Amino acid sequence: MPRLRPPMIAFVLLGLVVVIRTGLLMAMALGPDERARVPDSMTYQAPALALLELGRYAESAQPQAAPELVRTPGYPLLIAGVWGAVGRSQFALLLAQSLLDALTIMLIYLLGRMLWYREAGLAAAILYALNMNSYHHTSLVLSESAFNFLLVLALLMGCRLLLHKDMGIKGATGLGLTSALATLVRPVLYYWMVPAVLGLLAIGWRRGLRGRALLIAPLGLILPWLILIGGWQLRNAAESGDATFSQIQNVNIYAWRAADVVARRQGISFDEAQRRLRELAEEGTQGLRPSARFAWMREQGLAILREAPALALRSQADGLLKLLAAPVAIDHYLRLGGRLDGPGGPLSSLARLAPGEYLSQWVRPHPLLFAMLGFELALMALVYAGWVAGLVMLGRRAVAPEHLLLLGTLAYLIVVSAGPEAYARLRVPLEPFWVLYAGLALTRGLKMVRGMARRRVKRNLKDQGVSVETEGADGWGRGRCGGGRTQRTLARDRRSG
Repeated sequence: MPRLRPPMIAFVLLGLVVVIRTGLLMAMALGPDERARVPDSMTYQAPALALLELGRYAESAQPQAAPELVRTPGYPLLIAGVWGAVGRSQFALLLAQSLLDALTIMLIYLLGRMLWYREAGLAAAILYALNMNSYHHTSLVLSESAFNFLLVLALLMGCRLLLHKDMGIKGATGLGLTSALATLVRPVLYYWMVPAVLGLLAIGWRRGLRGRALLIAPLGLILPWLILIGGWQLRNAAESGDATFSQIQNVNIYAWRAADVVARRQGISFDEAQRRLRELAEEGTQGLRPSARFAWMREQGLAILREAPALALRSQADGLLKLLAAPVAIDHYLRLGGRLDGPGGPLSSLARLAPGEYLSQWVRPHPLLFAMLGFELALMALVYAGWVAGLVMLGRRAVAPEHLLLLGTLAYLIVVSAGPEAYARLRVPLEPFWVLYAGLALTRGLKMVRGMARRRVKRNLKDQGVSVETEGADGWGRGRCGGGRTQRTLARDRRSG
């Protein structure tokens, strides 16, 4: 029976993990509909129902409903498409999201293979498939699966574009189209185009492109944005008199960032601060049009932030910590039907309880929770360490254009997502970036370990007076890593044959 080489083993492992992950997602989808819904879910489903029943994009399916100005149309269009085809089946929607999730894993493999080599792409895809955060949010009626699919597809097209010296218009248009579609799903990418265009101009100039050749790629990137993003802003202007792409940014400024500053300044809970600001908004915006209400929220929120810049910075720093480190295992455990009966929570009790008390109150009564939490935190630590190690291994090559695209987009997403509104959900789009570099570090680390073991075996055989030559390769690394079977093994094979 032929021996399986490490790349084939990795392929089998990836396929197994994807099948198990998809099967678990389907099992979750077969549960009660309420299990897959969170408060944000209805803000996507209601505009989708309006599209199906009213033929227009509104806050609800009521005939007099106001135009929807907060949620961009990408994910509601996916919901409406699925429901229009098969009826209002939440299972069908979650099935579509599971398929997008599987395609995202495949795209991560292709991107890793393009940037490094096949085995690094496999390792990156396996790390992403094992990730609990992306799995959890794919199982909910939320936009993460659609956004991550389009984001990774845009990164794949962007890296392919930058790996070609001439940077043709087809590749740039593909990057512009996929990134614009991702922005319609989640507006977090709205400002990304500005540094992307400047980056293409700088890279083209450095490569010696001038005149028309220099402008082709930036124009190819801009054109889909003008049509899709600009078209949506024209719709908003026609419906409300305000061309703001999405009012979610004004909601976040007032209801989250300003509320957190108020809570810190007045020494009250965050929920109480939100309640007070909500009452203030109801009084201050009474009788105003929706666009005017959002403008009022933006002005009031920014005024609060300007009054206490130090508190605002502390709020952002705390939000960054939540963005990067908040676990999702507890939320998933509760969705599975688990219960947490003790005072406080398992994380907040760490500093409050002695080790023995913590074990008796939390760990022993909830073994599944702590198994999930331990797995999530261990994998998170591995990926973060691998990301840093991957950058160190790259060295100066980390400033190559394709890596500038990846690392620049990662930095952009971290900056715009950090804040008091941040939680594990907002980390989902960041994870493909981390696993790509962690996959490189993991495979190179394995290659180094295998090489050291092989050299030790050769040295021992040489000390015994046995000549050593190699045949074949184990397949780890760029191309082949070398290695193989000793002369003694080859002679034994010939005798047995």
